[in-house]
Amino acid sequence: MKQRLALITTLLLALACPALAQDAALIQPGDRVLGHVLDVTDGDSLVVEVRGLRLAVRLAGVNCPEWNAPGGKEATAYTAAWIERNPAVILEAAQDCYTATPDVWDKYGRLLAFVWRGDRMLQEDLLASGHGEVKYIKPTGEHYARLQAALPQ
Repeated sequence: MKQRLALITTLLLALACPALAQDAALIQPGDRVLGHVLDVTDGDSLVVEVRGLRLAVRLAGVNCPEWNAPGGKEATAYTAAWIERNPAVILEAAQDCYTATPDVWDKYGRLLAFVWRGDRMLQEDLLASGHGEVKYIKPTGEHYARLQAALPQ
């Protein structure tokens, strides 16, 4: 199912923007791309324009309450305020921790990414402000220690 979804995503990208589709098929964990955030879906999900293509992005390593759950509106508002200061971000592709192969797309076709602005990571700030929890990241994964350190004491 996951391979089928990845194929469909790649084909849709190919139709929408051939140059990016080729790049998207080649994105590996750790790759960085410049993006412009168009919308905040909820505390841990964004819509980002990358080279003229709209991509759904799932924040890697963090989980926030859904927008309709307790704390969800606050998490969404925090992310929206963080983005509003400057919607230009760097997306660092992350690996889906549930797959053995390096897959940067989750089962819903969203790009898994760490979101950066300079040396600040959105996930880190969400955790430090109490709007999320460290989740969906291997303890051996890059940034795990940084995210754990951001949790309020």
